[in-house]
Amino acid sequence: MHKFESKLDCYDTVKEELEVPSMDIEASIELIATESDRDGSTQDSEETRTSFIESQMSDPTLSDAWEMARTEGNAYAIKDGVLTHTENICGEEVKQVVLPKCKRDKVLGVAHEIPSAGHLGEQRTKQRIKYTFLWPEIKKDDREFCQTCKPQSWSDHLLHVDSVFRKWREVGLTVNLEKCAFGQNQVKFLGHIVGSGQHSSDPEKTEVLRNLSRPSTEKELRSFLGLASYYRDYIPNFSEIVLPLTDLTRRKVSNILPWSIEAEEAFVKIKDELIRMPTLHTPDVSRPFRLYTDASATAIGVCLAQHDDVGKEFPIAFCSKKLTPTQMKWSTIEREAFCVLEALKKFDTWVFGGKIQVVSDYNPLTHLTSSAPHGAKLSRWTLAL
Repeated sequence: MHKFESKLDCYDTVKEELEVPSMDIEASIELIATESDRDGSTQDSEETRTSFIESQMSDPTLSDAWEMARTEGNAYAIKDGVLTHTENICGEEVKQVVLPKCKRDKVLGVAHEIPSAGHLGEQRTKQRIKYTFLWPEIKKDDREFCQTCKPQSWSDHLLHVDSVFRKWREVGLTVNLEKCAFGQNQVKFLGHIVGSGQHSSDPEKTEVLRNLSRPSTEKELRSFLGLASYYRDYIPNFSEIVLPLTDLTRRKVSNILPWSIEAEEAFVKIKDELIRMPTLHTPDVSRPFRLYTDASATAIGVCLAQHDDVGKEFPIAFCSKKLTPTQMKWSTIEREAFCVLEALKKFDTWVFGGKIQVVSDYNPLTHLTSSAPHGAKLSRWTLAL
């Protein structure tokens, strides 16, 4: 349940909390309360609530909703004077505050864009809003807003830079221009090369990996695995490749490693993979996703991909996970279904609300949603999917 302080800024608060289901009507009202609603610092939460109810009641677009709320047996209701709506989203009953017209543009503007993915499409924008708010013509308003939205230009970028500089000046911060670079297509950031809708590993880090010698102690092996794991999103089936190495970090293994042929092969292979890591692309949430899944007896592996305008497929991220001893005893269909479920959880931020095509080499998975699965575990996973 949301908890907000009275002076939280509308834009930042909505941006952070919009996707989280809220059953707290007071929090939802406070979420989109502007400074004008609060009348500076004098208006308390009760006055904010009263002002919001008045805006709901005076909105002619909500007249039908008020009429339905006064009768029983429908989704609209009146709770403590506030017009609300209840909707089932992904199997969860979510209580939404019905938004008056004067508040809609602000919420649409914030929900339509996120830092990690830029501008969102109609479906994703609407899905983000509906976890907290609703209004009768949300679909129409969402479509019109997305059609009029324009991508940011170079002039917009310059205005943002100017805004940052002004903020620095206000708080007394200074920067060393010799250490700054502006208008770059790509920049180095925490061991990655990021920019122009792509990100890849830093070549300087790759050169370090190329010259690594074979670890002889458990401490050296853990250090190597930690460095390799930092780039695991670039490597398909990472967990399965390093399995012989992770087995050497168990408690029963001596500090002086009993290096085997399997460990040497895994060490050489993971070094090769780290040296030739592919370039990953930034997801476009307005396009369909393709999710490649595969499960072996010891690990699961996933690749999230998309197609560009000319139909060329490009990778977005890789994901892998070592199975526990209990999971290794599962049947093949259970491991394959678990792989799909884990993949959707991993990439939920990107794929939620979008169109997803799951690609698997295990054909019986197609029967999970078309027929009743055998076993409680598969039944639960089918409902989750």
